[in-house]
Amino acid sequence: MAHEEARQLLQAAASCSQRDQALVVLMYGAGLRVSEVVRLRIDQLDSEAATLRVLGKGHKERVVPVPEIVLSITQ
Repeated sequence: MAHEEARQLLQAAASCSQRDQALVVLMYGAGLRVSEVVRLRIDQLDSEAATLRVLGKGHKERVVPVPEIVLSITQ
């Protein structure tokens, strides 16, 4: 994604609900695929460590950092 496209995406998210903003920031900031985001559950979030366990392609699990702004929305 080009820098300008990323900027436009984040600007567009600013007019969305907090939930949608968090999802867009999470996708961009943690590099998640749409298919990974739609399967997220709250028990995958470790808010103390600011990480998220994600089940990706091939059923491989990985741990990704969660941007601080996403954590503030989930609190």
